[in-house]
Amino acid sequence: MDNFWSRLRAGVLTGLLTGLLVSLFVQLFYVVELDPGSSSAGLYDPDTEVRVFSGVEALVTFALLPIVAVWLTTVGFRDRRLFLRLVVVAYLTVVIPVFGIGFGGSSDLSLSALQMAVGGAIGGGVWSLLVLSLPLRSKGKEWRNDE
Repeated sequence: MDNFWSRLRAGVLTGLLTGLLVSLFVQLFYVVELDPGSSSAGLYDPDTEVRVFSGVEALVTFALLPIVAVWLTTVGFRDRRLFLRLVVVAYLTVVIPVFGIGFGGSSDLSLSALQMAVGGAIGGGVWSLLVLSLPLRSKGKEWRNDE
């Protein structure tokens, strides 16, 4: 039972870090443009222009940051066996709660960050119940049929 709670905490922490990192980088890229040629001469007017991610910004935010969140979680929990399963949890957390909160969340950036972090923690907990509930096997052990 203790192993179950440890896995659940790892999933919640992965979701929390995923939501927090994605929201922080969304805010960072909202202010700082990596590809200045993509909009009107690098000038940003919040009243007339809608800020859209460039390809590099979206790739960093939605492809790289979940891996960083999983790496931080596995380093914190000191359990490398969970890495691949937590990657699945992190990407599912990005797709379902965090991406949805990004579309329909608050226009206030600090409130949106809080919403994404809390939504990521809840999503990470739910996804970890589904993904991490299966028992882990080490590579040295094989299934044997004792008939």
